[in-house]
Amino acid sequence: MPNEKLCAGCLRDNEENIAETWCSNCSELVCKFCAKVHRRFDPPHKIVQLNDVSENNFSLIETSKYCGTHSDQKSVLYCSQHDKSICDLCLSGDHANCQAIVSIERAAKGAKEGSAADDLEKRLKDIVTVARTSLKEVKTNADSLIKQKSDILQMVSTVRKEIEKHLDELEQDITEEIEKQYNTCQQRVMEQKIVMEKQEKELMDRNADINSLKLCTNDIQFFQTIKTLDVSTHQYETAMTTNITRISLEYEPNEEIPKLVAALKTFGNIRLSETDLELHHIPDKMQQSQVQVKNTKDTKSNGRTGHWSGFYKQHDRQHPFELDIVFMEGNVTGEGIDQIGKFTIAGTCDVSSRRIQFRKQYKGAHSVNYSGQLSQDGCKMEGQYNIGGSSDKFTMTFVPAYHAVSGHWTGFYNQNGNRYAFELDIAFEGDKVSGEGDDGIGKFSINGDWISSSGKIQFCKQYHGKHSVDYSGQLSCDGRSMKGKYNVSGFSDNFTMTVVSL
Repeated sequence: MPNEKLCAGCLRDNEENIAETWCSNCSELVCKFCAKVHRRFDPPHKIVQLNDVSENNFSLIETSKYCGTHSDQKSVLYCSQHDKSICDLCLSGDHANCQAIVSIERAAKGAKEGSAADDLEKRLKDIVTVARTSLKEVKTNADSLIKQKSDILQMVSTVRKEIEKHLDELEQDITEEIEKQYNTCQQRVMEQKIVMEKQEKELMDRNADINSLKLCTNDIQFFQTIKTLDVSTHQYETAMTTNITRISLEYEPNEEIPKLVAALKTFGNIRLSETDLELHHIPDKMQQSQVQVKNTKDTKSNGRTGHWSGFYKQHDRQHPFELDIVFMEGNVTGEGIDQIGKFTIAGTCDVSSRRIQFRKQYKGAHSVNYSGQLSQDGCKMEGQYNIGGSSDKFTMTFVPAYHAVSGHWTGFYNQNGNRYAFELDIAFEGDKVSGEGDDGIGKFSINGDWISSSGKIQFCKQYHGKHSVDYSGQLSCDGRSMKGKYNVSGFSDNFTMTVVSL
């Protein structure tokens, strides 16, 4: 019976009987006969059919029996100070100084009627919401990878076609040039051929003339004629050795082509880009187990790139100014305006000490040296300026630009110490916000306003056919989260929301 579950009591008596039920009190498998015995105990033990108990339940029950620190020891005690089931050995170890230790039976009394299971179920539901959202993100990622692959292949094909098109054009150009030069060579060769054929005929005729002259001339006439022919023959000889040219077509490849082929080792680089997906709506207890995440702030710049507002003091008066600053790789640049006029700044920011110094150069006018200290969050700087030996204080503050992201949001609201999750689709249009959603109470719609300059938001959450709730809060700078307070019939508590997909 290798696949059958056997009665634990019968096995202790060296018998093998198939178990059909589970004893909740003894936490063991029991057969049909033993189940009757367990029911007759006083008080009766609770017997459950095996069909009502999953394989996962058996595993959890078995694992939970034993101490988390000493795996071979059963948990018989409960430390309320550490909220942990422990064994006898733990009393002389990590829990030697704990005072609030009771028996596991006492701690478990009334557990099914208590709030612990309800709280755990709510936390699991919250995590399921996170898991579903994350799964949706992963599926979206999988779909996007298919499109990215297709797009990259199309780009590679397009690049190849562009290269081939350019090579075809170059080949056409060189082909036309070859044809042109060939025709020129052919023409010159033919011209030489005609000349040489004519000369050949004339020479053969002269040779024939010599033989005929012997017959029709006396010695003097023949001598004079021969001398005349000698001169023209010499001219032919000279022309034969100096005016004949061999014409050839030659090809000299572009010397850049081998270099280009050597340099073109690949069509491009394919790399993987990984971005951690933010897990939204994490309950407090789950947050306690999270590892520390990386700070996404650029440690090489320290300061916040964007719009800054500030003032400098002179003669006990504050003089305001506005400027846009760029922090990059330890350098600081920017431009702005104050009551004197437009100016630019250029300087450095030390990453480790957060010390900053720059020169403020008015256009077509004087300059001022600034030296100060950046705050830890990179959103504020204070220090001294110096001009012509005169010095005083200055203060500058980063002015965040608020955005609002339309899409699918998840969140929760607190009430009486509990968290209640909800989901909704939000649309931001101009300074208006609207949406539809659902939570444990029912479906609802929202309508309200938000202010882009401050990120303040307020809206009314109207349950369909039921009551309404007023919400007021603050958007994050990137517009992907918000938190604040809700109010219903004079009762108020906190809420938090985060966008999960666009």
